[in-house]
Amino acid sequence: MSQGEEDDDDGDKILLVDTDLFFFYLKGGKLAQQAKHVIKMASRGALELRTAPEVYDDAISALRSDNVAMPTIIEFVSMMKSIPHRALALNAEVAEEALTLYHKYGGGKEAELF
Repeated sequence: MSQGEEDDDDGDKILLVDTDLFFFYLKGGKLAQQAKHVIKMASRGALELRTAPEVYDDAISALRSDNVAMPTIIEFVSMMKSIPHRALALNAEVAEEALTLYHKYGGGKEAELF
């Protein structure tokens, strides 16, 4: 669900999250309670969520492959939008930060940002 947590220069907690966080929070599943806890922390300002812009494409593609109706997909993306997070535009600085998080905390076989 996430790739790592670190503090930024201001001491704020930052968590790099992937599509799973949104799906578990919005649709339920085995990690729904953990996703709810993370979203609650982000809503209170105790945690800043960051993600790759590809998560939106991942979510839309997953829903479309399940033959979900377009209005439902649009509603899902709208609900994703309401969750406090920031999609990172990919540049050299972001790539370096993502690789550092993956190296420090582990992660999937492929980095979500690439």
